[in-house]
Amino acid sequence: AATKFLWLRHRDVVVIHDSQARIALGAPVGDYANYLDRWHSEYSRLASMVTDACDRLKTARKLGEEVTSEAKIHSASEWFKRRVFDIYLWKKGEPSR
Repeated sequence: AATKFLWLRHRDVVVIHDSQARIALGAPVGDYANYLDRWHSEYSRLASMVTDACDRLKTARKLGEEVTSEAKIHSASEWFKRRVFDIYLWKKGEPSR
């Protein structure tokens, strides 16, 4: 919860630590430094895919409606791209149902 709060305050300088993201990255429990290394490595590896996904928001439609102008404006921001990546990790590390 602390990293999520810090992200809300400082965005670019904070990497959110989440148990599902940790699982997706294969990082050991309680080792934030290792988690950060893995997070940055994986983000670098997938950066072009994240950027492409964010770029598509500019023309995306949701059930016949345009994506909000706020999402379009922020989609080019690095903090937004990092958050998209965080959500990807969160979903990837989600427990099987």
